[in-house]
Amino acid sequence: MQDQNVKLAAVKALNNALEFASRNFEVDTERDYIMQVICEACSQGTEEVKEYAYQCLSRIAELYYVRLPLYIQAILEMTLSAIQKEADSVARQAINFWTIVCDVEYDMMNSDDGESKCKNFIKGAHRFLVPVLLTAMTTQEEDQDADTFNKSTEAAVCLQSISSTINEEILETVMPWVQANIGQANWRLREAAIMACGCVLDGPPGDVLQSYVARFVETLVSYLSDAQQNCKDAAAWTLRQVCHHVPIAINKQAIGPLCEAIMQTIPASEPSTAEHLCVAVMSLARFVKETLVENLQDRWQDSPNEFSPVLVQLAQCMIGIADRPDANEANLRQTAFETLNSVTEIADKNLVETFVAPQLLPLLGERLQATFQMQALNADDLNAKCEWQSILCGTLQICIGRLPHSFLTVTDANNNTLVDRFMGLFLQVFSMQNTTSAQDALLAIGSVCNQLPNGGFERYMQHFCPLLVQCINVVSDARLSVLAILMTADVARALEGKFVAFSDPLVEALLTVHNNPAVDADFHQVHDYIKPAIYTCIGDISLSIGSALDKYLGFFLQTLQQGVASATTMRQQLKLSSEDDDLSYYLSEIDEGLLDAYVGILHGLKAAEQSVPGALDAFVNPTALDQGCIALLMSLADFEEKQDSVLKAAVGFIGDIFENLGAKIKATYLSNQALHSALAKLLEEGKDSEDEEIAKLANWASTQGAKVKSSN
Repeated sequence: MQDQNVKLAAVKALNNALEFASRNFEVDTERDYIMQVICEACSQGTEEVKEYAYQCLSRIAELYYVRLPLYIQAILEMTLSAIQKEADSVARQAINFWTIVCDVEYDMMNSDDGESKCKNFIKGAHRFLVPVLLTAMTTQEEDQDADTFNKSTEAAVCLQSISSTINEEILETVMPWVQANIGQANWRLREAAIMACGCVLDGPPGDVLQSYVARFVETLVSYLSDAQQNCKDAAAWTLRQVCHHVPIAINKQAIGPLCEAIMQTIPASEPSTAEHLCVAVMSLARFVKETLVENLQDRWQDSPNEFSPVLVQLAQCMIGIADRPDANEANLRQTAFETLNSVTEIADKNLVETFVAPQLLPLLGERLQATFQMQALNADDLNAKCEWQSILCGTLQICIGRLPHSFLTVTDANNNTLVDRFMGLFLQVFSMQNTTSAQDALLAIGSVCNQLPNGGFERYMQHFCPLLVQCINVVSDARLSVLAILMTADVARALEGKFVAFSDPLVEALLTVHNNPAVDADFHQVHDYIKPAIYTCIGDISLSIGSALDKYLGFFLQTLQQGVASATTMRQQLKLSSEDDDLSYYLSEIDEGLLDAYVGILHGLKAAEQSVPGALDAFVNPTALDQGCIALLMSLADFEEKQDSVLKAAVGFIGDIFENLGAKIKATYLSNQALHSALAKLLEEGKDSEDEEIAKLANWASTQGAKVKSSN
């Protein structure tokens, strides 16, 4: 026993040291010895020793995958035996080895240079491995649930990973087994077959899967009423997979009956089963809307669709689910309302006018009003209150976005509109001082702002503006701050010239936040970027306020100049270390934001010329041109790793400069060879782009440049 304890300690120590053994794995004799010791521990010793030995093997697959070819055949034979014969804890680790190999190969095949390094172990092993995994999936526990981890669940995870890695190759092995066992009286075989069907849907192309899956949909629906809870839950999960990955396999005429079956099943279902079915409906609704929009474009709402006959009942069902006492389990309440949102978004015009506007919207408003009377005696009560407010604001945002503005502006006996009532509720949400519910309230207010014509949102700005300033300044919650900045841009566009009456505190907040050194300092971890949003907002404000831009122009240009300098520094860092994906993505966002800002300022000054002749001359000053946008464009021209979105914005901006400044920059453009070459390089990159829109934009910009050259 003492020897086994020593062996266990040694295996654990080796597992911890593997990360530092790269030199040992480069030497054949040392690598062979390490692999021999680990493989012996996998097959000899106590259950715990074997378990940790397989963990070592999995770690080696992560760290030294390319060194495995000489050992993979022996490992395959050893793991197959362990999966079938060893104790559950050991079998799980043996299965996990192949899951890790799948992950490594998947990452390699989806990287720029990794495919050539891939040894395709899974392609070679899957014909031997998959049948053993399918058998392992039939070893379920009687009371197994979503939180259970055992050999059967580990096998299902591995099967999914194999499917993602080798795609349709897995179908030849799995689908005949599914066909043979999905109708079995033995619930373990039946449940395993249902699960296996769902496991192989993420990977193979939809057109390949369609013929396989279509034959099982009716069977899966019938199992929603299976007496065995495991089979019922597996059927719900697999239907979720079908609706997400292969919705085309569901016949259009079957959508209504499927939704009816789901509505009959959900009330008595476990929270996890109900959540699966909600997601199935959500995915199917999104697919149907995408198809309608693709085929009918703006006319998609004019006629009933596949969801129309059951939409009212589905909406009522989802609200009922959210009211269940156990709706806080399995994220059920949140998912039910997300499904309600998707269902509302697919309502045709008739249902919007007969159900969404007169019934659903008032009901949701009453519920939001009721949350303000909810007692919060402790932290849990307060969290529940804020959760309800967040959820209801989110759904109201969708509903308001579907309504014609004529519905929103009808007045009652007290001369109050529907929007007045909801704006009062949304503004009241901010009093809770909860950042999550504040985010959803902002989005809902944004929906109102976008729906009201002719600057109609102005009447709410006196009360909303101070709250918007507060949210911009909450940089500790980057998402809330970004949403508030984007909301400021929406308001500026909606109010146009009327925005000037409220712009001072908002612009001050934007510039103050931009100068805060803590902003975006942690962009490697927090991907809600504040500075790019500020730059885009500056562009929208500039475009909206026209002649009033003069009082902010100097501050805006100075802010953008700082942004250009930071972007140039980041580009230099990436040239030294191009593997920093977070920095690369952040830089792309910064570049797009800066270009948006300069475009907005340029067009804002052009619009101002109608009342202030010569306003456009301000864009030719050094801060705006030489030290600002020209420096940015020259830096971009010298950087090969640009995203297409950045290239598109750059060539479009170049065209705008040529078209709007023309003679004002002709001398600079023609005399500065470095600038001329940089702009020409960007335009050539645009013309050579595989993206037709970028190529078209670059050709237009080149035409504008030619006009500048040929002008007198």
